[in-house]
Amino acid sequence: GIIRVAGQIYGWSDEEIERRGLAIADTLSQIFRRSDAENLPPNVVSDRMAEERMAAARTASSKAAE
Repeated sequence: GIIRVAGQIYGWSDEEIERRGLAIADTLSQIFRRSDAENLPPNVVSDRMAEERMAAARTASSKAAE
């Protein structure tokens, strides 16, 4: 539901909303695999992954501005 609302706010197509919704399964698989590999709880891993994604976006944004 939240993805649908975000899609409406940002003007995403129905296909984009569907793609983002389905991507949740892949993200959860990554979280659980990494949780097992790093012997950390999934909530810690998911927070770290979010921080990594935000850092990567900031880096990409900085490079694009140069």
